[in-house]
Order: sequence, then C-alpha cells, then structure tokens
Amino acid sequence: MRAGKTARTSLDAAHFRRAALISFQHEASPRVPHAGLRPQKGFLPLTWGVPFAINISLLELTRRVSMYAVVRVAGKQIIARPDEVVDVPRLDVEAGSLIRCDEVLAYSDGTEIRVGRPRLEGVTVTGEVIGHRRADKILMYKMRRRKGYRRTQGHVQEYTRIRIKEVSA
Repeated sequence: MRAGKTARTSLDAAHFRRAALISFQHEASPRVPHAGLRPQKGFLPLTWGVPFAINISLLELTRRVSMYAVVRVAGKQIIARPDEVVDVPRLDVEAGSLIRCDEVLAYSDGTEIRVGRPRLEGVTVTGEVIGHRRADKILMYKMRRRKGYRRTQGHVQEYTRIRIKEVSA
C-alpha cells in the first residue's frame, strides 16, 4: 500500500458504492411478477381506508386533471387544460381580454376522447390573455468556405401568453 492509503479507505469506498447502487435502484423491479411499481413500506394505497365520498371526489379531481382539448390557434395546435398557461404565436389582442376558440380538433373529458373531422362542433375553449412576450433570439449563419461569403440573420418570435379559463362541451 502507498503511504497515506489504508485498507479502511478502500472498504469505505466499496461501502459507499454499494449504498449508492441501493439508493438509486428504481421501484420497478424485474423480480416482481407484475413488474409494476411497489408501494413504499408502511404506506397503503391512497383509497384504502378512505371514506367513499372522498374517493368519489378524488375520481372527480382525476377527471378534471385529465380534461383537455386540442385547439388550433394562429396555425398551431395547442393542448389546452383548465387553469393552465400556454404560449401561442402573437395575437392582436390586449392583455386582460378574453378570447374564445371554437376551432377544437379533439376533446377529452376524462372518460372518453372525441376527435373531430376536421373539428368538433359545440366544444369551446375560453382563455384570458395575460400578456405578450418575446422568445430568445435565434441566429442563422450561412458561410461559404474560402469565398469570403458570410451572412448572419436573427429572428425573435413573439408570443401571447394565455391562461385557459374553461374547456366546455
């Protein structure tokens, strides 16, 4: 052994490597027949022992979270969920105003998915304009070697930030 090195140091290093491997193992294990996630020890699944009324409200909350609509705004397709903030290409509207989009391409209420051909009738998405913003500048550079030809061009995309108020069918 070199001076200053002890056998204890190598044992400690092996111990830490083993501890790191154990701590970074994923919960899904190939040894489990269903190969799914295992609940942590000492914890029961969320709905066990919970009153029925609370279970129903949990299901309602799950349905609201999974409610969405695919909307075409300014030529782009946006996934709109209630109370979510999205950026769309700049629209000529003032901050604080409400916008309503009838061009809904798909809609899900958490239980079923409806897809329009090309759009759905009777489904609307309402949102409030928070403001306008600009993205980072993108630089394009063209060059021909040994010819002295160099061109640089920049572009800054402008966006309108919208908070989705409701998705109604």
